[in-house]
Amino acid sequence: WSEWLGVRHSVMVNSGSSANLLTLAALRELRGDGEVIVPPLTMASPAFVALHAGAIPVFADVHPDTWTLDPEAIARVATPRTRAIIPVALYGLPPDMDPIMDLARKNGWFVLEDDAECFLGYYKGKVAGSIAHASSFSFQSSKHMTSGEGGMVTTDDAELATKIRRMSSLGYGAVSGEAGKSRITRDDIQDPSY
Repeated sequence: WSEWLGVRHSVMVNSGSSANLLTLAALRELRGDGEVIVPPLTMASPAFVALHAGAIPVFADVHPDTWTLDPEAIARVATPRTRAIIPVALYGLPPDMDPIMDLARKNGWFVLEDDAECFLGYYKGKVAGSIAHASSFSFQSSKHMTSGEGGMVTTDDAELATKIRRMSSLGYGAVSGEAGKSRITRDDIQDPSY
C-alpha cells in the first residue's frame, strides 16, 4: 500500500473512522480547545472523530463545483484555536489540496486527507493519500475497494505511524515502526513481565 501511494508508512485499522480517530488522537495539541475544520457535506465521521479526539469540529463550506472543502471557506472559519483540517474526497474527486496545504503550512495546522471515496484518484499528478500529513482510507462495504470493513492510515511521519500502531494495538509498547516489530510477537505477549 505504501509503495503504491509513494508514502513511508501504512497502518491497517478496523475502519476508516478509526483511521481518522487514531490519527487525531495522536495529536496532543488538539485536546482541550483545539478546533478541527471539517466539511458539512459528507457522513458524520469527520465531525464525530474530532469530538472523540477531544477537539471541536468547525464546519467550512464546500465549493459548489466540486462539493469538496473550499479553501476560501477554510480561511473564513479558521481561528487561533484551529489545529487541523480534514478535507474529504467525495465520489472519487479529491479536494483542491494545494491551497489547503498552503494554508496549513502558513498556520502550522495538521492536514488529514479523508480518501475513503478516492481510490486511484489523482490530484495534479499525485495520488490521493500522498499529499497531506496523513491520509485515511476505508474498506467498508460501500467503498470503491472493500474487504467488508477496515481502514488504513498513510503517512511519511514515522513517529505518528508508531503512535497509531500502538493505539490500534491497545497501547502495547512493543509495537513500533521498526521492520519486524509492527505487531506484538507471541514471545512478547507471553512474557509475564510484559
